[in-house]
Amino acid sequence: MSLKHFLTTSALVTLCTLSLSACGTHKQASNESKLAPKQVLNWSLQTENSTLDSAAVTESESADIVNNAMEGLYRVVNNKPKNGLATSCKSSADGDYKLVVQLDQKLPYFKLLMGDVYFFPQNKQAVEKYGKRYGTSATTTVYNGPFVVKGWNGSKLKWKLVKNHTYWDQKNVRLDTLNVNVVQSLSTAYNLYQANKLDFTYLNAEQGKQLADKLGYRVFHRARVSYMEFNEVKKEFKNQKIRQALSYAIDRKQISASVFGNNATPLTGIVSKNLMSFKGKDFSELAQTKVGTSYNPKLARKLMTEGLRESNKDQLKFTLLSSDNENMKKEAELLQSQIEETLPQVKISVRNIPLKNVLNQTLKGDFDVQLTGWLADFADPINFLDVEAKSSPTNVGKWDNSEYNQLLTAAKTTNALNPEKRIADLVKASKVLNQAQPVIPLVQLGEPEILRPTVHGLVQNTAGTTDDFKNVYITQ
Repeated sequence: MSLKHFLTTSALVTLCTLSLSACGTHKQASNESKLAPKQVLNWSLQTENSTLDSAAVTESESADIVNNAMEGLYRVVNNKPKNGLATSCKSSADGDYKLVVQLDQKLPYFKLLMGDVYFFPQNKQAVEKYGKRYGTSATTTVYNGPFVVKGWNGSKLKWKLVKNHTYWDQKNVRLDTLNVNVVQSLSTAYNLYQANKLDFTYLNAEQGKQLADKLGYRVFHRARVSYMEFNEVKKEFKNQKIRQALSYAIDRKQISASVFGNNATPLTGIVSKNLMSFKGKDFSELAQTKVGTSYNPKLARKLMTEGLRESNKDQLKFTLLSSDNENMKKEAELLQSQIEETLPQVKISVRNIPLKNVLNQTLKGDFDVQLTGWLADFADPINFLDVEAKSSPTNVGKWDNSEYNQLLTAAKTTNALNPEKRIADLVKASKVLNQAQPVIPLVQLGEPEILRPTVHGLVQNTAGTTDDFKNVYITQ
């Protein structure tokens, strides 16, 4: 999901003027007349921070911290780019304080990319001074964002973000201190929340059910989906009817209820909901189709019988590969049960292994079918659809569809700057994907969470970096 490959040199030039002074929000009752005397937020992370080097970030927790301690040309707020260091962006003559970016193709989501941590500027002197140590601790990193990291040594589980008084927009930053506590257990985190030692925590499904009526509770739907992907190097999975049959045998509502406590949303396409809208309509609605994603056991049995006959097979046996985290295990086992119950000709073995091993095996093509997922780096449908493009390294199933590839190419080139034609290309591509079923969209994951009602102004983006504390403030 790295974005580092996007920018190269060629013909399209954008110039951004730099400042030298330099969906996701909770519904909390605002009362600025009673600001708390101490603007302190107590926050939890589920996993350890790994780096403060924006060029080395590989996971979401580190990306969130970097996003709050540093800043690029833009800040992404509710999936929309807002001016950061850039006070304007236009085509004009070069001059003082102008950054010239040359692109190898038209890029309608350029500003969104510039708001991603991978494209944040770095201080050359600091990077050269610290070398490989840059970003490995709070003291070997420099900051240009709303906050400065204090007390993190590369492994500590408790440390702080404090207000950066040299930040160009520091007058709009009201938090003085953000105490960060790494708590891997959701039960422990909620106990700390109840004891007023944390102001925020994610919740497990059972906690979510119990707290659903509490102020500050919500289910946060990131642009994160789960899906099954076929290895089409395997002869049996070249047959479209077999792929479709497996999809029609899946009850996505049951997956949401049994695995995710009804906090996941059944998908009607690979692109998540609430990612991007066009003319007031969500992209997932524009691309919605029951083809390939509805639960239809009768049609599943018919297609499997026909597909096996066309493939000269009496039955289908395969291994479903997935990572070994708790929810992935449950989801894989439920898929096995649903499919085998509906399709007696199908026998599935489930194999759960560490995620890094899953990635290694699938990149080598050493799998039958994998249960996997995707979290969007930026709020545009192309981020999901590109996963199955012929040229994409993420297309580990080696699916190749000329119509699909042509539609994506048109959306990136000929129609890139024509919003209506570009969206039409992407909608059609999504429908082609559903019809062909090289991947089976399952659910969009939702995470129950609770935020203390006295905390206001938190932005949680569904794509890319999630938590933005710049405008957070605390009331009494």
